[in-house]
Order: sequence, then structure tokens, then C-alpha cells
Amino acid sequence: MVCAAHRLRGGWGNNLVVECDPTGGGGVVNCAVSTVHLGGSPSGVNQRCLLMTHEYDCDPDAGDMYKRVNHDCAGCGDRFFVEESEGYVCATRLDYHGGWGLDLKMHCKDYGWVREVVTVHMGASNSNTKCVGVHRPVTCAAFAANLGYRLNAGAWGDAFQITTSGSTVCVRRTDSHGGWGMHLSFSCTGV
Repeated sequence: MVCAAHRLRGGWGNNLVVECDPTGGGGVVNCAVSTVHLGGSPSGVNQRCLLMTHEYDCDPDAGDMYKRVNHDCAGCGDRFFVEESEGYVCATRLDYHGGWGLDLKMHCKDYGWVREVVTVHMGASNSNTKCVGVHRPVTCAAFAANLGYRLNAGAWGDAFQITTSGSTVCVRRTDSHGGWGMHLSFSCTGV
């Protein structure tokens, strides 16, 4: 038998799920549960991905109404597909092809710190390729500056490819031969 009690108030509105050791041996749990904060999506964009310092495992429906933990828009029926890939936690809205305004937070299994996240501020460029130096060597996903992954707001469809060499980060725009006007910023992993 498993019993659960809420320590702060009466009951709870979420669908409580408890993982147990099927052998009954009181096995060691190798993770904690943490709140992953993705926030809102840029206007009109139905996916938001953030590079995380910790390794997370989220339920695919962790962002849905009765599972998410943010209190704004509590009755909103926004539905999400949540996945983890290459250190990113991504939420894709399923019920609408646009973005979302709620401050999305969800509980996920946390397997601990695995990387330092370094923000790269690339800025705008008049040419097709721009390189900047950062304070330490980094590796970046080639797609980290693309829509849904980059940190700056805005739904511009500009596409980029990132390359790194030590502490030099270069971005090349791939959907046009020109430059870009946005103040481009994205996350990379410190090495």
C-alpha cells in the first residue's frame, strides 16, 4: 500500500504518480524531482526548447493542464508534447499551431548537474556569417540559433548553422545569403 499526504494544504489538483521499487526492497532512487521552467513561447511559435544544466526526464504530457505546476492560466486547456534531446527540454503545443502565453513550468525527474550553459550574444550582422569570442571554450548544437531554440524573442523564420572552435563561435545564415537584423543569442555548453 502507498499513502500520500499534501503537507501544505488539503488535497491537490494534479494527477499524482508515484514510482515504486517493484521488488519491495526499498531500492535506491537515483533522481530527484525538480521544476523545469520553460516560460512562454515567442509570438506565433508553437515550440520552445531550452538547454539545461541538469539531465531531466519529463513525462511527454508534463506540460498539460493537470500536470503542469505554474499557476497562471490554471484552467487553460493548452496541451503539450514534452521531450528531451541533446540536453534540451522542448515543449511543443499540440492543441494550437501558434505559441502560448502561460509561464510553463513542470515537474521532471532530475538526474543531476551535467553541463555548464553559456549564453552566446551574437547580435545582428550585415553579412551572412559572423563570429564572436566567448569567455571560455564551448560546444554548440548546430541548430541552437534556430527558431524555438534561440533565446531572443520574436518569431522570425531565419535559419542558421553554428560552428565552434575553442572559444570562437561562428553563425552562418542558411535561409538567405544576407545578414540578419535580430540581436541573436543562444545557449551552448561550456567545455
